[in-house]
Amino acid sequence: MRGTKKVLSAMLVFVLVLGAFTPHIAHANEISVVINGRRVNFEGQSPALVDGRTLVPLRGVFEVLGFGVQWDFVDGGNIEVSLTRDGDEVIVTTGNAEFTTNGIGHVLDVPAQIMLGSTMVPIRAIVESVGYHVIWDGNTSTVFISSEPFTVVSASTGQPQSLGQQPQGSGTASSPYLISSVDELAWVRDLGNDGTEGRYFLLTQSIGDVLFRIANFNGTFNGGGHTINLDIYIDPTSNVQAGLIGFIGESGVVRNLNLTGTVRGHNAAGGLAGTNRGIVENVHSLVDVRGVRNVGGVVGVNMGQISYSSAGGNILGDNTAGGLVGSNSGQSSIIRRSFATSNVSFTNTTEGDRPGWGFGGLAGSNGGLISESYATGFVTGLANVGGLVGGGNSGTIEDSYASGNVRANGQQVGGLVGQNNGTIRRSYATGGVLNIVRGHRVGGIAGWTGGANGEIMSSVAANQGLMSHPAPRRIGTLSNGTFSNNFALADMNMGTQLLWDEEAIGVVAISHANPVTPTSAEVGQNGNEGESITIGAGGFWGNMGWGADIWQFRDGDVPLLRNVVNPQMQNVTMNQEPRTPSASILGLERAIFDLVNAERASHGVSPLVWDDSLALAARSHSQDLVDFNMVGHFGSDGRDAHARLTDIGWRSGGENVHRGAGTPEEIVRGWMNSTAGHRETMLNSNFMYGGIGIEFVAGEGSAVVVTQKFGTNPR
Repeated sequence: MRGTKKVLSAMLVFVLVLGAFTPHIAHANEISVVINGRRVNFEGQSPALVDGRTLVPLRGVFEVLGFGVQWDFVDGGNIEVSLTRDGDEVIVTTGNAEFTTNGIGHVLDVPAQIMLGSTMVPIRAIVESVGYHVIWDGNTSTVFISSEPFTVVSASTGQPQSLGQQPQGSGTASSPYLISSVDELAWVRDLGNDGTEGRYFLLTQSIGDVLFRIANFNGTFNGGGHTINLDIYIDPTSNVQAGLIGFIGESGVVRNLNLTGTVRGHNAAGGLAGTNRGIVENVHSLVDVRGVRNVGGVVGVNMGQISYSSAGGNILGDNTAGGLVGSNSGQSSIIRRSFATSNVSFTNTTEGDRPGWGFGGLAGSNGGLISESYATGFVTGLANVGGLVGGGNSGTIEDSYASGNVRANGQQVGGLVGQNNGTIRRSYATGGVLNIVRGHRVGGIAGWTGGANGEIMSSVAANQGLMSHPAPRRIGTLSNGTFSNNFALADMNMGTQLLWDEEAIGVVAISHANPVTPTSAEVGQNGNEGESITIGAGGFWGNMGWGADIWQFRDGDVPLLRNVVNPQMQNVTMNQEPRTPSASILGLERAIFDLVNAERASHGVSPLVWDDSLALAARSHSQDLVDFNMVGHFGSDGRDAHARLTDIGWRSGGENVHRGAGTPEEIVRGWMNSTAGHRETMLNSNFMYGGIGIEFVAGEGSAVVVTQKFGTNPR
């Protein structure tokens, strides 16, 4: 007879059948269960291992998953267990190898059974029937249950990793969460998209090996110049975005981070992120990345902003792959002052759409803006292959170059861009271009330029070799586009090869090899083979509108970009010696110091005595905050104001920080009117010594960072 339903007690337990995974023989107190990154704390019965099967308390697992648990007595003295949640219903009966999920029958490896007074069932098949994923880590005797495909799996070991541990800090700009271990990084992962929004995180030391990804991120992550080593494997048959972060949201910011290791994914795979809609700044990746579509060294799909970043790992993809990003997608997507030295190759898996299409040294495709950037790596693919951008440049490329060799097996192959439907200006290519099978549309700058918006202007083909059949064109094939004021340099040893394809039906104006200065009327279809010119630091490049503020001109050679490496980040190291302040900064420091002493005197407090060691520490902190775009009392190395004092031999003291514009009077008045402790620090009678350090913030007008250090007595 069926009895009255009752809430299932804690003594009801599942048997975990691991199938293809080899179970680890362990005592009960050695076995853990982790659900979505959080360890389950069991009341009463703990997990146990019986005859090679892991027994897990049912209520402890399924209540964490949000299921209601009830049971009935049925005929024969067996027990029917009912698990319900949001329309899902699982029914398991002891003594029966079958169970149902939403009315659909499934078979267990062993029947549900009563053991030691507890109801046991094989857990793996049941949790997977309601959409969860299970993995067993024999090294740590841990059962991992996840609501999404496992991103915590190492490509080499097949094992998951890490439980979240909350780091120090409060998550504000002045007191960020201090990340110093893999477990603390896993805590960031566990916060989820809403949990990271508006919060600040600071990496205080290099960590690895990270086997998981942070699915979504909408906060601010400052790497502090440290390195995270990755070993991330996403099932290549899944569509989960792969990288340290799956998706960086519109309010997400990641900066000052180095990455090494490997990432394996499918669609949208990058060393840092699968997709970026936020801001990526000063991120440098040496990660080897492999995927199918939209594969990049830093980001798979960029829909936000990337600046002062680089990539140097090996990039393997089936469709749309680039050294820095797979796809720079959308009009608002920006890549500025970044570079890639990555080799980009075709995997030939034939899994993607149009396999072998869209391979570039910097980006597989570009629909946004690429500015002041370059690529030097070797690029190979089938079609739409370029030294900088592969296929589908519908955006703008300006003040950029590619120097790597390009090889293809098809068509639309260029030293700079494979297929150009957008704008290329003030850019050049020097690498060799080789098409190893019969094809067409092969060019020194772009293999093919067309459409109403396709144009190349004020650009240079200086390739060391072009080889294809039919013969390549020094600039490229033109179809309904515009060529204007472009040059093909004579030292390419090209003989009489044409500048552009004879099928050109667009507008051609002053595009030529080693020109004098012909007018557009003097230029024929194949250009003007004029007199030799001198590639100098002055006229040639300047006459085309190339700016000396962007380009470093060199006699007899192509120019180099001046600003690719972030000038604020160049040669920055932890605890570096501060830069020598200018006379004007020294004057501002003394002016603020004198105003502080005037306030102390008006409140009956003894004036401070200037101390050079405190001033040096103050300058170092101000420069560190500017270099790493931070604000507050924590430095890029995670150390606080007290640590910086003890480093230079002071027993105790205080610190005030200001960031923004303002005269010395306004800065001191702001501290005096502050409710956050600045006034109390400034008027503290225990402080007898002081020093000021100022650093201007580049790109923010008259904004400065001012640090004032206070000291009692030195040791």
